[in-house]
Order: sequence, then C-alpha cells, then structure tokens
Amino acid sequence: AALSYADLAVAVVDEAERPRRHRTRVSVFH
Repeated sequence: AALSYADLAVAVVDEAERPRRHRTRVSVFH
C-alpha cells in the first residue's frame, strides 16, 4: 500500500471532522 502514516492520519481526522452524510470522496480504506 502506498499510504503513508501521515496520509492515514489526515484521512482519519478528516473522517472525524466531517458528517458521514457529507462524504463525497471514496473511502481511503477501500
């Protein structure tokens, strides 16, 4: 996987700060 820990941390924070119904991007965990 080409995912760095920094990218993962940013993705997690982004998920936490954003309402789930507002998600428009594909999940990075797919």
